[in-house]
Amino acid sequence: MIQLPRGYPIKGNASSGIYHVPSGSYYKRTKPERCFATESAARNAGYRKSKR
Repeated sequence: MIQLPRGYPIKGNASSGIYHVPSGSYYKRTKPERCFATESAARNAGYRKSKR
């Protein structure tokens, strides 16, 4: 299991440009390529929220 930095629970997948939140369907199986503290930070980096 990949350990996320403390305070950065949002996982970003660079190849798809999608970020995943802890309550999302694909959160556990997503390997983070970038980590974000907030959804706003992920959006500002050009990522969009997972639809699931």
